[in-house]
Amino acid sequence: AMIDYADDQLGQLLETLRRTGAADDTVVVVTSDHGDMLCGVDGLPIQSRMASFAANGDLLHHVLVDSSKLTDVYIDWHTKGVYTIDAPDPGAPNIVNYYDKNLNPLGSFNTEYLDSFGTKGIKGSAFITADTQGIVYVGGKGSGDNVVVAYQGPTSATELGTNNSYNFLGILHSDTNMQDIATDSLNNVYISKPDRILKFAASSVDAQGKLVPGTFIGWMGRCDTNLTNTYACDTVNNR
Repeated sequence: AMIDYADDQLGQLLETLRRTGAADDTVVVVTSDHGDMLCGVDGLPIQSRMASFAANGDLLHHVLVDSSKLTDVYIDWHTKGVYTIDAPDPGAPNIVNYYDKNLNPLGSFNTEYLDSFGTKGIKGSAFITADTQGIVYVGGKGSGDNVVVAYQGPTSATELGTNNSYNFLGILHSDTNMQDIATDSLNNVYISKPDRILKFAASSVDAQGKLVPGTFIGWMGRCDTNLTNTYACDTVNNR
């Protein structure tokens, strides 16, 4: 339904450009954010769904989601799983849902974690990623909870759906105004802020099942902002 609607609106725009003689002097760029996936399939009503498509655009799989609560979606290419984060109610810890590659629901866990003040939970807008060791990182976004927390998830596609514990491992990093997170093929972790990206070495898990956070490697970003904080610019070398 959303693709049909967007196609119709774009068609009207292009027709107007042709009719007014402006088509040859206009560049049309189509872009979007993640948006809602609204579709009515197999006679079902139009509702918010998470969906996967084939390379030719055919709809493959879909599952109902509550877009008013959804804060992030992550595709784990290592386990072939999909993670979503829901912010259920104000004041309640977020819920992480996980699915197989066909979007069959496999389970969920809440984002409770333990710090020196006791048990807490990540609430509101949040982000998520995972590395090849099965470490799942969840963090508070913007002005929300200022931590990135690690949980032990599955390490392979075979384990996906069978390892459902998602035990809390520890806290990777505490900071303000974090925006997103990503990992690379070496399991280095990247945390973005409005004016810089922080890089951490790969984390590990010790024999007691506790997170050993990767060391802070460095950052890149703007040097015309706050020069007095932890990630101060190298003013001598203008970087």
